[in-house]
Amino acid sequence: MSTLCRVALAALMTALPLASVQAQAVKETIAGHPTWVYTPSNTLPGGKRGLLVALHGCDQTNDQLWKWGNLQAAADANGLVVAVPGVGTSGWGPGCWNYSTTSPHVGELTTLTRSLVARPGLDIDPRQVYVAGL
Repeated sequence: MSTLCRVALAALMTALPLASVQAQAVKETIAGHPTWVYTPSNTLPGGKRGLLVALHGCDQTNDQLWKWGNLQAAADANGLVVAVPGVGTSGWGPGCWNYSTTSPHVGELTTLTRSLVARPGLDIDPRQVYVAGL
């Protein structure tokens, strides 16, 4: 690599904001549901993050909501950890969340939320937890 290329690469690397290096999205199973978890590098004032649990609609998957929902930009702009769980194979109907009292989904979503709030590396403020969806 030429000296000019090394200098240009070094300048580019130092010009990149740290957030682009530290922010990350991972897919894992939490409370029995495949879940995208995105952790931005920025935080709310005070050094904590909020948590948004975003639920997909019946005719989409969590992968589609993660890919097309513009959630990463919202997370970065607002210091939010975003979790996008999928119904998985225990859906009601074609892929719907079931909020009835006989469904395990409400308890599973509560467990998912509590497990994320309890993770020390995420630094989630338990007063800034939101669940939204279709």
